[in-house]
Amino acid sequence: MTLPLYFYKTLFRNYNQFKCDQLYGRLLLEDKVHTLNHKLSHHLSIKNEGNSVESRIITSFNLGNGPIKILVWSQMHGNESTSTKAIYDFLNWVTLNSNVSNQNLTDLLQKVTLKIIPILNPDAAFKYTRFNANNVDLNRDAKLQSQPETKVLFSIVESFQPDLCLNMHGQRTIFSAGQKPVPATLSFLSASSTKDRRISEVRLKSMAIINQMNAMLQNFIPQHVGRYNDGFNINCTGDYLHSVGIPTVLFESGHYTNDYEREVVRKYTFLSLFKAIEFATNFGEINIDESVERNYNEIPENQELFVDVIVENLQINQEVKRVGIKYEESPEGSYVVFKPLVVEIADKSSFYGHTIIDASRTLNHFKFKDLKVGDEFPELKINENVFVKKFKI
Repeated sequence: MTLPLYFYKTLFRNYNQFKCDQLYGRLLLEDKVHTLNHKLSHHLSIKNEGNSVESRIITSFNLGNGPIKILVWSQMHGNESTSTKAIYDFLNWVTLNSNVSNQNLTDLLQKVTLKIIPILNPDAAFKYTRFNANNVDLNRDAKLQSQPETKVLFSIVESFQPDLCLNMHGQRTIFSAGQKPVPATLSFLSASSTKDRRISEVRLKSMAIINQMNAMLQNFIPQHVGRYNDGFNINCTGDYLHSVGIPTVLFESGHYTNDYEREVVRKYTFLSLFKAIEFATNFGEINIDESVERNYNEIPENQELFVDVIVENLQINQEVKRVGIKYEESPEGSYVVFKPLVVEIADKSSFYGHTIIDASRTLNHFKFKDLKVGDEFPELKINENVFVKKFKI
């Protein structure tokens, strides 16, 4: 099964027709997720796979009856919600198109069996924290499998026996796609399975899927796709799964210009998820040759070269400096608050900025004293559109 580029362009153009509007922004509200699960359960097979530390249900959706088995999960880290939104949009697309006899959907579900876990770490997801309720990073628990959520995941791996796993995450705004001043909107990784990072057939299969997603995305966000460093850590889920012979692709949904709500990036994440599933329908026929590794390595490796805001020509203690600011996220009720922290004060910044402000034009009546790295940058209205302040999403 191979879908043409115009199919993906049509999906992107018609996105609002199947986008789950109940889910918006960074923090996904528990009651809205439960309502959405209930709605989808009328059309899709839903299963309670187990429980979190705080006894929340870990839900899976099960669809298709094909020979290629694909396991998808999101929000191992509770503050990485973009891919969860994209997953629910995919599930909603399936339900809407199952009612209109969509041949592409019919063909897809005859070739794959999908088990999809939108939220693996629900305790953290609804509190917007990275770690689970025992303060454990689930993506560093693959070998020990000490946590209930990790035990649920690997119990599914054992019983479902997937041919492919899609491990979906989110990344901060700091990452560039290579050395250029371009944010890494989507990043991928075919994780190492050994300390020497040798290229196995399992890794090559993951690379082939990533190459297909990258080729598709270049038509939408050219140069905005990155590749994660493949340093080996057996405790990480992808590394562990590759070590036991299960191809696994790491997704990282990143930043797009002015998209702090991650509503634009969810669309590209959705397209990537769809492409991975579609390409996997040919899993047994993937042609693995020297071009697979070469094309994968041509994807620029992520670099930490961005700050959120650079304020140029700012007078501090009678000296003119360039100030780099990163937003620190924290939950506040039903919002996520972004606090601007100073991370660099220099004559010339070593970072790129998502927003650049010339203080000599907009802040010339402000003169700072004792501003230092680690301080919260004062709340200042820069112009009608740009603020350097706490703001809620």
